[in-house]
Amino acid sequence: MLRKIVVMLAMVCMCFGNAYASYPYESVCPDGGDLTSEGHYSILQKPDPYDPNTWYWSDKWAFAQCNCTSFAAYVLNDYGISFNNSYRQPSGQAWHHGKDWNDAALRAGITVDNFPIPGDIVYWENMGSYGHVAEVVTVDYSSSTSWNKVFIKQYNGNGNHEYSEKWIYPSDNPSGFIHILAYEEGIDSLHYLNCYEMDNICDNQTHEEWNWIANKVWNDYRCTNCVSTYNPNKIAVVSEAFAGMGGGSADSEPGSKPDITPDFDILHQDGHEISANCDNCPTENVNPNQVITMRLEAQVNNRDVEESDLFNSNSQSIDGEVFCRVRGITDWQEIPGSEDVMEFDVDNLVTDNNTSLETLNYTVPNYPGEILDCKANVDSDNEVNEQSENNNNSRVESFFINNPQSQPTPEFAWNSSGPISEMECIQILETADPDTWDDNYFCSKEYEGISWSSAGPIQGMRCTQITEGAEPSNHTWNDNYLCVTNESNLNFYWSSAGPISNKNCVQWLETSDPDTWDDNYLCWNRDYQVPNQFPEGWLDEVSCNQIRGWVRDPNTTSPIDVHFYADGEAGIGTFIGKTTANQIRPDLPFNDKNHGFVFGVPEILKDGHQHTIYAYGIDDREEYNPLLNGSLLLLEECYIFSNNNDNSNTEGNSDISIPLDFQIN
Repeated sequence: MLRKIVVMLAMVCMCFGNAYASYPYESVCPDGGDLTSEGHYSILQKPDPYDPNTWYWSDKWAFAQCNCTSFAAYVLNDYGISFNNSYRQPSGQAWHHGKDWNDAALRAGITVDNFPIPGDIVYWENMGSYGHVAEVVTVDYSSSTSWNKVFIKQYNGNGNHEYSEKWIYPSDNPSGFIHILAYEEGIDSLHYLNCYEMDNICDNQTHEEWNWIANKVWNDYRCTNCVSTYNPNKIAVVSEAFAGMGGGSADSEPGSKPDITPDFDILHQDGHEISANCDNCPTENVNPNQVITMRLEAQVNNRDVEESDLFNSNSQSIDGEVFCRVRGITDWQEIPGSEDVMEFDVDNLVTDNNTSLETLNYTVPNYPGEILDCKANVDSDNEVNEQSENNNNSRVESFFINNPQSQPTPEFAWNSSGPISEMECIQILETADPDTWDDNYFCSKEYEGISWSSAGPIQGMRCTQITEGAEPSNHTWNDNYLCVTNESNLNFYWSSAGPISNKNCVQWLETSDPDTWDDNYLCWNRDYQVPNQFPEGWLDEVSCNQIRGWVRDPNTTSPIDVHFYADGEAGIGTFIGKTTANQIRPDLPFNDKNHGFVFGVPEILKDGHQHTIYAYGIDDREEYNPLLNGSLLLLEECYIFSNNNDNSNTEGNSDISIPLDFQIN
């Protein structure tokens, strides 16, 4: 039966294991490149220390090019999924690094478990500093519930920003398998159904394996509350053939018999809806033991027959049932009492609006960190003389059950009732506004050097104006600014008309303020390039024993290197060595004092001749390496004496220190 259904749908299979020579960033990845903290690739082996060559990092999906996440995004888009760093993420959230993909998937309602299927993204949370992701191409199964090994394709698997492929085993300890492609099944394409039907094309698994893979996708992994581009009747038929969970109500076609369809919603106890009834509408998370309300409405569609023909039994009611499960842990279970409470009276169903509405409370089970699925059914006893019985199942509503002990700390957060514990918070205070602006705080995960001003921009900082045009002038919101240090890579953007696309945003909401604060958002990115300031320092002393001085790069508190040349500037003179300026110099006029250096004079200069010393501070961005103040000091005639009688060495001690009052740029 299923094969006939797929022929009717006339799908074309997209096979697994595509060739990835067309990955668009392969040709621009530098050989031996390394991604620096500034977001550029720098070549590790350069011809000289003054080469400023850098590589821009971002691909078109907002991931770092030639990294594992960029390649995974390419693979998913190659399957037809419009995947990028903000795919199905709430405002202010993203997929980020490989180690973050599990949390991002849960936010999107996508299943993550330990069972691989082709097309999955496998991830390692603790591989290196950023984790790792790769594509699952083929799985060697030992049974329908276990696996022996998985063939993967990846980029940057060895830290070299290159493509590779290999088998992995359970001993490689993958953190889990993310079912993004399976989640999209039935939305814009039918990958797994087609591979089951045309396994001679998708030949990386057997027909038997494609059978239970497709069953698992349709019963456990796919999004059943997403709007499909296919006719819902067709999706319902395919779902029924897989003994699945429905897939939403189809629009009824004209006919001589009616259809009974459910409209299933889930509500917070305060009455607002928390279920998603449209494409890309995220549900709210729920908490363990939270009480939520199930609302089921039975609808009579295309009722063009007499009331006496509506039912084929003497019953005066239609049953409704609600089922829930904890995905991957419990089976579908009817909510206690739903069959009794969800009972629709015939008299209500034949009124002008042709609907009947019932509600039932339900307590969320105590399974933190898991996915709760709920669905409903009407006409469970088949009492209605229907045109079609494929529409009796509702779409499935899915919720992430919060884990209070493991919620990740956001990068930034807003609170209108005091500071947030374990975050760095600043008070957002406007004393002229009477609408409870004395307890609002803007918080960051780490210290960011952020300051608030209600009296104009702060001198010496980069500031963003925070304003609400609907506020009365006497509330003085025209001079409020949020500021960051000039060294910060943060760019803040203020919007009074909702979040800004392609940026991280957090809502600033004071519910007690009536002046339209419900659409105000602070957004940010980290693409601000701090202007480069070149190293500064002095060459204090040149003697036959040592060369001494200090150097500091204003862009960083970390020590930098000093390069030394004799008898000519860099490129002309003789390179005699380098050292790191990391010694404590209490006399330096900075809070960070670790910028002194002492360099031993090499023996090649102890030849009885004078030598001119050139010292260069090495810029941390390798843009310009200035000659230190005091360079061109003379190393007077130094010698190495050999005493054959006692085998001891003595050196000439003709020391000289000539501070010159000029700098060479």
